[in-house]
Amino acid sequence: MTDENENNIIHLPAIPPLRPLTKTESRLIEHSEIIRNYKPEKDDIAFHHSIFCQTALPHRSTSERILQRQNGHVSLRVEAGVAMHPQTQEWVNLPMPSGIKSRLILIHMDSFAISHNTPEIDMGDSMTAFLKGLQGYSPNGKELTAFKQHAAAITGALFRFGTAKNKQSAHQVDTKIVTSFDMWFPKDPNQRTLWPTFVRLSADYYNTLKIHAVPLDRRALAALQHSALALDIYKWLAQRLCRIDANDHSFIPWPEIALQFGSPYKRLRDFRHDFLKTLAVVRAEYPRANLTADGKGVRLLFSEPPVPKLTAV
Repeated sequence: MTDENENNIIHLPAIPPLRPLTKTESRLIEHSEIIRNYKPEKDDIAFHHSIFCQTALPHRSTSERILQRQNGHVSLRVEAGVAMHPQTQEWVNLPMPSGIKSRLILIHMDSFAISHNTPEIDMGDSMTAFLKGLQGYSPNGKELTAFKQHAAAITGALFRFGTAKNKQSAHQVDTKIVTSFDMWFPKDPNQRTLWPTFVRLSADYYNTLKIHAVPLDRRALAALQHSALALDIYKWLAQRLCRIDANDHSFIPWPEIALQFGSPYKRLRDFRHDFLKTLAVVRAEYPRANLTADGKGVRLLFSEPPVPKLTAV
């Protein structure tokens, strides 16, 4: 409202100063603009196994030792693993892979394997370079230690993949993503955590990865690295939208979406609210994504993939 005194002078209310953008907001805007105007080059391409584009790990750390996720006829079951401690020579429990860091490490491992045509990955310099490319700066010791803990969780876990396209038969693969690894326990008391220095992807996983690797835009991953849900939505749309018939659509009701993404919410409407809010952020980094949403669910329409096929070759 305005105030008017006896001299008929109108006093306008003070305009509050604009809030400066956060680092995350600035990064989202910057990468969205680049993605809209420049096609990804070879160094901008990452890869991820389609099974992890269709299902999701826990968004946060959990004490649970077994996880299950369902997406249509695709099912994922993860069992937290163990590793031999190099100092005590005893078997110790490793945590369940979870959160943003586990997602980024899996993408790094898949990307390195596809780009270098090898199942063998040095988890030292290659992971540091990957994180530097995403963050725009070299990770410090504390950040690297946290990522190494998640790398250990992935290397020790057992993954079971199942598909059941009809009620008469089902196909199941039980495997570890990593079949062998060297575990290291640093002498530095500030970095006392088990972490793998070298890993070899299992033959089952590596062979299917070469067939079912989904190209992703690293620039979008860099923009969305603040949110596990945003990464999950982006990966899902990247592998799903380009497979829809151009003359058809795919409708997914909210209860199924919540099941697929492992919703931690007690109320479906709370999950729906946060999902739609995050979806708006993801679409800015995947401008080709064509979909609609209403109170019943999400309708997916054919869209060009975030990485054009000729670019991904």
